[in-house]
Amino acid sequence: MNRQVGVKSRMRLQQRAFTLVEILVALMVVAVLAGIISLALPSVVKQTRQSKCLSNLRQIGIGFKLYASDHQQDIVSGAASPSWYRVLCNENYISKDVLYCPARDSISTTPNNYSMNGRIGVGQSGTMGIEKMPQAVNPAQTMCVADAPMRSKGVFYSLMYPAGDARAQAVHDDGLNILYLDGHVSWVQLSDVFTTGESQKAGSPGHMFWFGD
Repeated sequence: MNRQVGVKSRMRLQQRAFTLVEILVALMVVAVLAGIISLALPSVVKQTRQSKCLSNLRQIGIGFKLYASDHQQDIVSGAASPSWYRVLCNENYISKDVLYCPARDSISTTPNNYSMNGRIGVGQSGTMGIEKMPQAVNPAQTMCVADAPMRSKGVFYSLMYPAGDARAQAVHDDGLNILYLDGHVSWVQLSDVFTTGESQKAGSPGHMFWFGD
């Protein structure tokens, strides 16, 4: 009787055990899955950072809209002191947290990772640009804020021209995120930004992009 029980127990153990081939196959599957995950992870991280940046710009856009609503439709000035982002923060239209693009390495040393279009805002009336939201002929084509480093000496945060120390940068792959005056945001290839903004003559796409009229 005991011998029969022992035989049955050994048979159960043999039935439960994995063969060497099965173990090797399982290890290969795990290795392949780990490789796929390691390849996909950087792309996921980039997409997450870009999405966060777009969200930041949307919040900044809401801040511009709320400021205009409270100030006779004025566009907060990019040229005045304090700068536009300090005004929006100090008056509680935006949080400081939205000023940091997660794709930048300079977060700890710069108070703001975005630049405002210096051709719009209070003080830019007449031939220089527009001061109020309703003055924009096509706000969906007029840049408001974009991925760009601050200007020299930290005094003026503005793109102004697509060149110089406020030059827009390819922060997200080969492009950057832009907030337009109507409040929508989008990723744009860097080469397209410079192609559009190359000419600022009246009637050109660049003039609309920078001046809003």
